[in-house]
Amino acid sequence: MKKLLLISVIAVFALVANGQEKPLAQTEYVRMLYAIKGNTGIEPLVDALRRRGINFPVNDGLRGLTRSKSGNNEDLKRALEEAERRRLNPEATKLPPPSVSASILEKTTANTLALLDDMPDFVVKQVITRSEAYAGTGNWRPYDNLIIAVSYSDEKGEQYKVLSKNGAPVTSETSGSYSGLDGATSGGEFVEDLTKIFKPDSKTKFEVESTDVIRGRSAIVYHYEIELANNKHGGVGLKGPTYTSSPAGEKGRIWIDKNNFRVLRIEYQLI
Repeated sequence: MKKLLLISVIAVFALVANGQEKPLAQTEYVRMLYAIKGNTGIEPLVDALRRRGINFPVNDGLRGLTRSKSGNNEDLKRALEEAERRRLNPEATKLPPPSVSASILEKTTANTLALLDDMPDFVVKQVITRSEAYAGTGNWRPYDNLIIAVSYSDEKGEQYKVLSKNGAPVTSETSGSYSGLDGATSGGEFVEDLTKIFKPDSKTKFEVESTDVIRGRSAIVYHYEIELANNKHGGVGLKGPTYTSSPAGEKGRIWIDKNNFRVLRIEYQLI
């Protein structure tokens, strides 16, 4: 049976509750937590937190139970904390109206494209988690954890060097791809990813999703998607007898500082 590989990349840089639905009560939230099996059950719970909010205070006991039952799932932890912020201060965490949301995106696009034209050289450490599942099952399981040194320069673009795999040091060469790794890989997770998200020819679709706080900065979270036909700057590397590359679409979330219109965080998956 064919296997698929999911690549989740984190680069560090609520929905309005429906009036017909009541906020989640603590008993309902805990019941949904205990119903989680692997990754099954997490997405509906995250959706319920963002759509309905909560009517109970979040304490350390609930945070610990959430980590334990979800396998320390980042999406669920963030959704719970945002639901708590909305409960405590519903006005400050209200989603912007469509006109304001569009304006934030327009200003962020202009800021980002201007930054890309004058990007300084840099070196960062990147953490990648990969998961695999048999095609059609949706039953994702951890594949490996990677730490990558990423450098950027005008001359060479992004360059990668694998530092460790599953905590064990790796001897590798610096190159413009992850061709030394088995499994599926991607590239361009920093400068090049910003480019493809905001370039007009990507025809990226944005939808406001929630609010969040990143290192003390208030952010609007947008879901975004780039269709395969428009993702001219991205793809997935397939490691077999020879290294090959296959085009792929992309979807994910992007955190935008709602005060200075800068990108704070990106999460994405190749599709």
